[in-house]
Amino acid sequence: MIQHSHRLCNQEMVYPNRNEGDCEKGRGSQVTEVSKRDAEHEYEKWSTDTTYIPALEGWLYLVTVLNIFTRHDLHNPDDDGIANHHAPRSCNHDICRLTPERVTLSRLNPFGEGLSSEQLEGAVMRFFVQLCGLFALLCFSLPAAAQAEVSPEIVTLTAADGLVMVGDFYRLPDDDAHPAVVLLHGSGIFRAEWNHFVLPLLEAGFHVLNVDQRGHGETGGRRDLGMMIEDTQLWITWLSAQPGVQENGVATLGSSMGTVPALGACAAISACYTAIMASPGDFPLLTDEVYAQMENRSVLFLVGRDDNVLYDTRHMFERTTGEAALHIFNSAVHGTSLFLERSPHREVATHVVIDWLTDHLPAQP
Repeated sequence: MIQHSHRLCNQEMVYPNRNEGDCEKGRGSQVTEVSKRDAEHEYEKWSTDTTYIPALEGWLYLVTVLNIFTRHDLHNPDDDGIANHHAPRSCNHDICRLTPERVTLSRLNPFGEGLSSEQLEGAVMRFFVQLCGLFALLCFSLPAAAQAEVSPEIVTLTAADGLVMVGDFYRLPDDDAHPAVVLLHGSGIFRAEWNHFVLPLLEAGFHVLNVDQRGHGETGGRRDLGMMIEDTQLWITWLSAQPGVQENGVATLGSSMGTVPALGACAAISACYTAIMASPGDFPLLTDEVYAQMENRSVLFLVGRDDNVLYDTRHMFERTTGEAALHIFNSAVHGTSLFLERSPHREVATHVVIDWLTDHLPAQP
């Protein structure tokens, strides 16, 4: 059934992984790499995750198709137009269509009976409400003890186009001047992606500003990488002016898509001394001029050896003009997942970042 679904989209499996589940016993999933049958370019290859869930009326299939090289979902109207530009042209079946919620819904039924749209939408809504609640509880919440110690101030800032941006500012309690870090999440997520890394930064002596980028979380609006760079410049300027923030002592730390504004904005604002890039992509917005502006500052790159952005990261490292370091982990772990409690790289990744910040931000006067 899954292979047939890909054939309907004029796609073929390149290397299917072992099927994780059993259709006869319950829910399962299959992760594969697929490409167009007439693919001639690398951007015509994607990774797809097909999950099948038993329902009273039959099987419910959920399909996510991810462009391997841009990490964007196909047919997602909010994905800067990059994915849509390279989307397959012969997708006229339900299984091929991605909703703005990034999920393809198919009414394929092994018992030969179709589901009504109302039944399908109701089942999917109940499933995702429960799933999102559980996911937020397990993955994005700080431990209870940490929540008791960390109380952020919710701050807002108006962007150049009038969009009201939202962030959490974690201020150290003493009156001394301390350096500060701006956290920038990846695509399709929100600022809680970084919650698990706030406490280590505070304990190391850094103020922390964790923001929702445009098109995400409470900030809203539409995604626009160019505007995200301008937004981050405003956040850096705002943060630098806060009482207790050390002069010229700001750093940016971006994950995946968040590395673009992390580097682009840091390069434009002299108060930003270093940028840290976790699993970056070599986007056109990061021009030679951006790297030239970082000549007297520093950039740290973190990436997994088996991550699909390894080539991009190495190329970006070679383009730097100032001090730079590249740390490669023996893993496919991507972005903020390096710092999760369950990550085998958490301790090393945390020490690498904290040590880099300590060494490359001006010392306390």
